[in-house]
Amino acid sequence: MTTKNIWAEFANIELSDYEQKQIDQIKQQQQAENAQVQTQGDSSVLQKAKTTLQVKQYLTTLNLSDARLQLLANAATELLTENKERAKKRELVQTFKTKVFNFAKEHNMSYEQVIDIMYSLEQQ
Repeated sequence: MTTKNIWAEFANIELSDYEQKQIDQIKQQQQAENAQVQTQGDSSVLQKAKTTLQVKQYLTTLNLSDARLQLLANAATELLTENKERAKKRELVQTFKTKVFNFAKEHNMSYEQVIDIMYSLEQQ
């Protein structure tokens, strides 16, 4: 028996009212879920995502081509790299400021005085 014949047999089966109502309810729930996914297709769904699986599910709803997904992956990688570099620079600046502050405190000077001295030494 072929798949086509099996589906034809299922199509000819008569369902009770209760069974038909159950099937209708399931269809309505699926339609409501699909409508919800479509209305939530904006970034709020992505902003709420906390796991890789949730992000993957969101991206699946966008129906992106492989080329677009690759662009997205490249952009995400670049953005992550830039964010890490900015964080590293902020850390280095904060470390430098702390060292200048500690130096000023150690020599009973103000932070501004140390900066002024450093600037004048650099100009020489």
